[in-house]
Amino acid sequence: MNARRRVRWLRHRIDRWMARLDSEKVTSFQTTYYILLAAGSTYLWLGARRGTETIEQTLTPVAYNGWLILNIAAPICTLWGRRLVTISARIKPNEPNPALLGAWLQAAGDGGVWGAICIYIGCVINTTWWGQPLYASFFVLMGVPAGFMFTVRSWRRICQINARANRMRR
Repeated sequence: MNARRRVRWLRHRIDRWMARLDSEKVTSFQTTYYILLAAGSTYLWLGARRGTETIEQTLTPVAYNGWLILNIAAPICTLWGRRLVTISARIKPNEPNPALLGAWLQAAGDGGVWGAICIYIGCVINTTWWGQPLYASFFVLMGVPAGFMFTVRSWRRICQINARANRMRR
């Protein structure tokens, strides 16, 4: 197999995987995931007497509050962006279309959630060592690839909206 055929084969495989990611089948999981993340962070910020010890041991109080705000704002941003993209399907051709703004909000929110989870995992790794009970950390670790996939999905949506807009201008 020559190099050109290998590249085509690899591109085909990646496109097939991305097509599954582009489908709307992940939105119910993403919505549940983000609502629970924002609710849990709101509880930690407003209702908990003591915060998450692993985070507070690593971050300063200002950074800890910033992390909590990121955990609340990023999911809301994504869900609002998804709502704008959904509304854009009903917009008439001569009206301004909020799809691109919605896609950018989704990408920003997905990236923020991904960053917040990576910060949490980094703080847990910093404050614990091998042999301690880290079961919850492995559960949270699933959020790292999920957040990456949501962010890639949002970025691809931005590219698709831009391509559609360019085709309509021609």
